[in-house]
Amino acid sequence: MKATVNGIATYYEIHGKEGAPWLTFSHSLACSVRMWDAQIAAFKDRYRILVYDTRGHGQSAAPAGAYTLELLAEDLFELLKKLQIARTHFVEDFADAPPDAGGWGATVAQLSPPERR
Repeated sequence: MKATVNGIATYYEIHGKEGAPWLTFSHSLACSVRMWDAQIAAFKDRYRILVYDTRGHGQSAAPAGAYTLELLAEDLFELLKKLQIARTHFVEDFADAPPDAGGWGATVAQLSPPERR
């Protein structure tokens, strides 16, 4: 599915059990939602799962311009708002050394003021 958030078309998928706690996966640079297929299969019976392609990746739009960590966090906030997800657990990929923008974007979102979480 796609939703227009923060001025761009953002690709996302929802999996899992309705009414269960939300679990959101944020992928690495040069990846897409497909990097989380094994985790979706493992957790879908216990969680409602959101996976999304970050700006410039997978099936999401790739507009010209700088992609800051704050912009990636704002994209995530706007997607959660659009989907009416008030609370979620985050899983981010920090397999890279150092961690890349995909993981850091979700971290910036988690460290944002409570009214934005």
